[in-house]
Amino acid sequence: MILQEFGLENDVSLPSIVVIGDQSSGKSSVLEAISGIQLPRGTGIMTRCPLELKLKHSTKWSAKILYVTLRNERIEKGIESPNLISAEIMNAQNIMTKSKVQVSEKLISLFVSSPDNPDLSIIDLPGIARVPMPSQSKDTCKRIKNIISEYARQENTIMLCVIPSNQDVATIESLNIAKDMDPEGKRTLGVLTKPDLIDKGAENDVLNLIKNKTYHLEKGYSLVKCRSQLDIDNDLTVSESRKRENDFFLSSNAFRALYKNGIAGINSLIEKLSKELVTHIKANIPNMRHQLQTEVNNAQWKLKELGKAPPQADSDRQLLLISIGTGIAQDFEKLTKAEYWNRLPEDHRLYSIFYKKLLKLKEVIEKHQRSPTDQEFLKKIKFELESQKGVELPGFPPFNVCKYFISGFLDDIENDVFSTITDIIHLSRRQSPSGNIRFSVCLHRGTKCTKLCIISQLLICNCNRWEMSEKLSIGSTGNDTSASLNNAFEKNVRPLIDLVDDLREFGLENDVSLPSIVVIGDQSSGKSSVLEAISGIQLPRGTGIMTRCPLELKLKHSTKWSAKIFYETLQSERIEKDIESPNLISNEIMNAQNMMTKNSKEVSEQLISLFVSSPDNPDLSIIDLPGIARLAVRGQSKDTCKKIKNIILKYARQENTIMLCVIPSNQDVATIESLNIAKEMDPEGKRTLGVLTKPDLIDKGAENDVLNLIKNKIYPLEKGYSVVKCRSQLDIRNDLTVRDSRKSESDFFLCSKAFKTNV
Repeated sequence: MILQEFGLENDVSLPSIVVIGDQSSGKSSVLEAISGIQLPRGTGIMTRCPLELKLKHSTKWSAKILYVTLRNERIEKGIESPNLISAEIMNAQNIMTKSKVQVSEKLISLFVSSPDNPDLSIIDLPGIARVPMPSQSKDTCKRIKNIISEYARQENTIMLCVIPSNQDVATIESLNIAKDMDPEGKRTLGVLTKPDLIDKGAENDVLNLIKNKTYHLEKGYSLVKCRSQLDIDNDLTVSESRKRENDFFLSSNAFRALYKNGIAGINSLIEKLSKELVTHIKANIPNMRHQLQTEVNNAQWKLKELGKAPPQADSDRQLLLISIGTGIAQDFEKLTKAEYWNRLPEDHRLYSIFYKKLLKLKEVIEKHQRSPTDQEFLKKIKFELESQKGVELPGFPPFNVCKYFISGFLDDIENDVFSTITDIIHLSRRQSPSGNIRFSVCLHRGTKCTKLCIISQLLICNCNRWEMSEKLSIGSTGNDTSASLNNAFEKNVRPLIDLVDDLREFGLENDVSLPSIVVIGDQSSGKSSVLEAISGIQLPRGTGIMTRCPLELKLKHSTKWSAKIFYETLQSERIEKDIESPNLISNEIMNAQNMMTKNSKEVSEQLISLFVSSPDNPDLSIIDLPGIARLAVRGQSKDTCKKIKNIILKYARQENTIMLCVIPSNQDVATIESLNIAKEMDPEGKRTLGVLTKPDLIDKGAENDVLNLIKNKIYPLEKGYSVVKCRSQLDIRNDLTVRDSRKSESDFFLCSKAFKTNV
């Protein structure tokens, strides 16, 4: 910390802890819990500049904030009360970014001494986002990633990756960045947040991650529960939230053992961080000492090159100018004689440079010289001498003859000579703009030298028939509505869908862009749940990647249930199989995927088609695509994430495609990769429909953020948003049917204060 106060981190790589995570992952909550400081909190991007928290254990509370403005004005301000810290940080960020939504790489340092503080220094970085909001510049996401990379790439940095427990680890961008910078996971520590918002029945997935069975980190994982948005709104203090965390873990069957073993809880995290930092510092002391000594040596040499400080008296200044002038002459003379002082760069050693150029000129001259044994040349000279003989003295050749032959020779070498001379003059001037080379070199680097030494440091068409069906439904109520809608579908809509399906069965989609709906979303975002709810079909469910091939669901309203599956194997063998029972569909899909991927966790672009007719089905054709991942987990190749994205882009870029973007309600919309892809393929949002899932797992107090999204106030989509509640992992384990889950969904929305009226 002393070295950091001297600003030595600009010249020497010092050990530090940086916090990285997706926007709204819980980074600031973790830092609050560690420091006891109430940091800026809210929705969207709150950490807009790197924030360095320098915590010190002390008998008395004190705090100050330090930063350098965009105009290089140094601001150092004491903070009188803990309640003022959040406002001071917000104010500093506004000065740095000139707005409330942009980001800056400028560092803000906050020094806090307190009896409750650990001795710890930690840097909070802006949260990772993939979709810039309308009020942000297009390069915001890229700039955030650049800021994070700048800190994460330093070998002396421990990365604290904040991971929401209610997200699939394969979708965590911070772990992806950490893997790029720290492939072996030696300086990465995972911190899991929001354990109270885990999908019921998915606790074992979190336990497996903590036990290093899913994605291995050498430093392991910790689990913490911090203040929720509702807690903040109710002014729950950080100390009171620690007590609630303690009560939560002790009452949790899944996590009680972790808490007692020091793996869960904020206190155990603080202790672990302190130990990790001390160990990291000890391991890096030899390297730091070497870097410091190198910098000191460089600084001493550069100071020596600068010479004495400029004098103050006029007479002394006059003498200095005379001395510099004399130095110019002496140094230049030495250069021409190859008398070099130590450590002079090669491009300043004029004698060597001139010598090489003159050697080349010598070769040119020798090339144009005539040999004294050249008989033809000698005859020509003799003829000219005899024909030009005049009044010259005996033994002296005629002047005109000499001039004739010498001028001819000089004409041959003139361009090369003048080119060499010009180069030499240019080099001389370039190496010594002020005449004194040594003085100019030192002057160029003077500022840094002084400092170093002082520190020592999208279905598209709106058919008229569809409009007719809508009109048929207007004014109907109850069963009449259902009957009129069914009649409308039978008469107007189904022929259109049947037409598209017939074209697709003929394989025409390879030549003509046919209207379709594709479902895209992050892995474990609830895509399969949405499709289950729409189709009434129980699809493969579980953790990790379940949709490994594009799955086309062709649903048809019929008086009788029937189903068949169709696909082509990797050996181009056509498989068409009838399915006798709804309970067998999931297994048949899994078998088909295993054949396509050779029983692995890999993905394939081979299409699987499932035809299902049922009295409960709508007339609909929809394609489910593999879930987006940013991190390849055990059993997957390194290019798995790239292959998934390529499959999605293949379908999403087609102009006749409607994209159904599945968005978990408990994630910040700025972090949703499916919306990022949809924006690239459909910039105006004309063929993108958002479907929000998991409304029962929203952080308490954050319901208004979801409502504002649905009302198109945050990220507008022309087709808008829908919100659904599907089966949880626990519901699946308890064999809750899709039909029963619809009733459960209805009860949820009717009982919800936030969604009953608004949705």
